[in-house]
Amino acid sequence: MKKVISLICALIFCSSVFAQSYPINKGSMLFTGGFTYSSAGGDLYEDEGDRSNTIQFNPSASYFLIPNLAIGGKILYSRSSQGDYSNSQLAIGPHILYFFNLNSPQTTVKGSVYPYIGGGVYYTGLNYKYDSDDSDDYNYDYKYTGTIISFGGGGLYMLSNTVGLFAEGSYQIDNIKPEDGDSESGNKFNIVAGISFFLY
Repeated sequence: MKKVISLICALIFCSSVFAQSYPINKGSMLFTGGFTYSSAGGDLYEDEGDRSNTIQFNPSASYFLIPNLAIGGKILYSRSSQGDYSNSQLAIGPHILYFFNLNSPQTTVKGSVYPYIGGGVYYTGLNYKYDSDDSDDYNYDYKYTGTIISFGGGGLYMLSNTVGLFAEGSYQIDNIKPEDGDSESGNKFNIVAGISFFLY
C-alpha cells in the first residue's frame, strides 16, 4: 500500500512539473503600456520661444484564446502643445497578436524572447485647437473623426516570469474626416517601447 501511495505521489509531482504554464499559453492575460514624452526646442522647433511638447500613451489588454494567439483592445492617446496651439487624439479598438515561442518545450520563462506580429483597427477622434488671449478673431477649435489601421511586429523580453519589456515597429494608415469637409488619408511608421505584465 505504501508503494502505491508513493507511486501516486510521484506521478502527481511529475505531472505538475511537466504541466507548467507559460506566459503565452491559453487562458493567459497580457497587459501592456507604452509611453513617450518629448520636448523640442531651439531654432528648429520653437515658435516665438515656445517649446513643442508631445506625450503619447498606448495601453492594451489581451486574452490568449489558444497558445500564442491573443485578442484584446487598445487605447491610443497623444497630445501636443506649443504656446496657444494644441491638438489631441484618442483612439480605441480591437487588436490581435500572434507570438512565436522560440523556447518550446518551455523550460524557463525569465530571459525568454517572444517575437510577435499583430494588427488592429481603431476608431479615432482628433481635436485641433488654437486659443489666444490676444485676439478672438483667430481662435479656432476643429474636430475630426476617422479610423486607424495598424499592423506590424516586435519582440518581448521577459525580465521575470510575469514582467517583460517590448519593442515594436508598425505601419499605420489614418483616415480622418472633419465635421464639414472631405476625408483625408495618410500613413505613419511608428516605433514603440514599453512594459508588459502577464497573468497566468
